[in-house]
Amino acid sequence: MRKHANHHAEPDSPVHTAVVSEPGDLISRLIQNLSAHHVVERERSRAALVALGGPAVGPLLGAFASADERGRLEICKALTEIADRAATRLLIECLEDDHQDLRWIAAEGLLNIDGPAVEPLLVALIDRASAHTILDAAAHVLRGLSRRVSRTIFDPVLVAVRGPEPGVSVPLAAQTALAQWRENAGEIDRRRFVPVTPGAEGRPEQPWYDRRA
Repeated sequence: MRKHANHHAEPDSPVHTAVVSEPGDLISRLIQNLSAHHVVERERSRAALVALGGPAVGPLLGAFASADERGRLEICKALTEIADRAATRLLIECLEDDHQDLRWIAAEGLLNIDGPAVEPLLVALIDRASAHTILDAAAHVLRGLSRRVSRTIFDPVLVAVRGPEPGVSVPLAAQTALAQWRENAGEIDRRRFVPVTPGAEGRPEQPWYDRRA
């Protein structure tokens, strides 16, 4: 007797949708659900998008600008977990967002992307440090990355962020760090790389993406 897969899947669950929908329709529906009122629905949809991985990245990036605040936060969380380098530019732009949680989620996403995020981040500091908004979240990323390299490439940038005139000193320090990074061919110690995921929750009273001390 032939058995039917997913016989017990709920009609509106991501599993059921995956069976009855084309991939593009599935991704679009899941992204729409990221703005749902119920947190369980948002979490299930985000988990399904993360499971899809690379194919979900482009649609997530495309949906970000038109999403509401809740949807933008969930999109950023999904991109952080997928950690595809294609999301680097958007995540760096999010470091200047008015929403503090979004800035910190984006910072964790850049840490997950790892080495490929370094050059774009340093370039953003060269261009945007005078606006100051990017500084705290960018410093969080650089502190994390500094633990993965054998040289103190990012230390002068971190000192400049805490200095009296970061708008002036940070671009200069970032320019020097960028030259050193390129000279060392983007050295990253992969053995010390620990991706940030919900399973790596450090303190239960904080969201999984929040690593603020």
